[in-house]
Amino acid sequence: MIVGANQEWAFRYTGSTAGANGLAQFIEPTYYGIAAAYPSANLIKDFRYGMADHVNAVKAMVLYFDLHENQLQNQITRKDVLAQLGITDGMLAAAYNGGPFHVVQAVNGNGLAWAKSSAFPLETTGYIQKYDLIKKLKLFN
Repeated sequence: MIVGANQEWAFRYTGSTAGANGLAQFIEPTYYGIAAAYPSANLIKDFRYGMADHVNAVKAMVLYFDLHENQLQNQITRKDVLAQLGITDGMLAAAYNGGPFHVVQAVNGNGLAWAKSSAFPLETTGYIQKYDLIKKLKLFN
């Protein structure tokens, strides 16, 4: 609704108290880390302009998931979890909200019960719960 009504102006000035901006809600270090990891993606150099541009912001989100899927695959030592689940969209969502470090710690420490781990900050625990509820609605696969 917001994007449809406001088009390229939607989320242009959206920011959080943590300094996350735009449609992607990235913080500056995350954005610059993605840009450095994928120089051929030619992300907009300036963080604020990059997060205000929807195409650039979505490109940065896709690159974030690619980078962190590989990182999770390499750092999760619980082969039983990887064999049964692989890297799930829920793990990627949790990494997006709270960082991949917490996901690695949660999976390695709690196995299949990773989502219930105390390794996550409170905000990420709530984010995982909301994500799971939305997924159960089967609005998307």
